[in-house]
Amino acid sequence: MAKFDKHNMNSMLSYRMGWNIGEPKSPFREYNCYKLDEDKAVVFILGATTAYIVYDELPLFPSDELITKIRLLE
Repeated sequence: MAKFDKHNMNSMLSYRMGWNIGEPKSPFREYNCYKLDEDKAVVFILGATTAYIVYDELPLFPSDELITKIRLLE
């Protein structure tokens, strides 16, 4: 399994955010992480009434900057 596949990236984000991986307790309706290219990752977040797109540097994913951006959306 590749380090930056969708499942691993979602798990890495859940762990860093403190969301229970087995039973997601995210404040968002849905979120998915993807590798865009060799340098960039993207997180699609579906909130109660709004959708968000947040980018991150792939080698640092999930970076402190990404975690801060998502915390501000909670």
